[in-house]
Amino acid sequence: MSIYNVFCFSLQLDSCNIRNVKLSNICLTRQLTIEPGSKCDAFLHLPPEAVRNRAYNASSEVYSLGIMLWEMWHGKEAFFEMKGQDLEVLLVNVEEGHRPQCTGVTTQTSAPWYELISRCWADKAAERNTLADCKLAITAMLANQK
Repeated sequence: MSIYNVFCFSLQLDSCNIRNVKLSNICLTRQLTIEPGSKCDAFLHLPPEAVRNRAYNASSEVYSLGIMLWEMWHGKEAFFEMKGQDLEVLLVNVEEGHRPQCTGVTTQTSAPWYELISRCWADKAAERNTLADCKLAITAMLANQK
């Protein structure tokens, strides 16, 4: 995860209720610098179109958010099995629809989170949620867990 994607919680410790959730540094459009022969390790959270076009935008942030949410839910790094491989191997796999496995959808609480994650990392950038959609979904899910 890059420092650009920061997920902050404000907790009420006596009852462990989440009070505020903030995503910071979202929607910074920037150019990517990729060295020839790069390994995929630094790009595991990026959608293929961001890497191929060398540009990072709001849709890229949403994809990264989906990967980050999956990692938080499962407590492990997404695409760990791809680390150390050539960047092109990761890009081809993700373009062919490879995503981390969504396992453990066993409760009414987990299903909406997985739906959000899946919408965030949709194959086509135009099919991904907007940042506003993500905020509404997360706020609603947290409110329903009280």
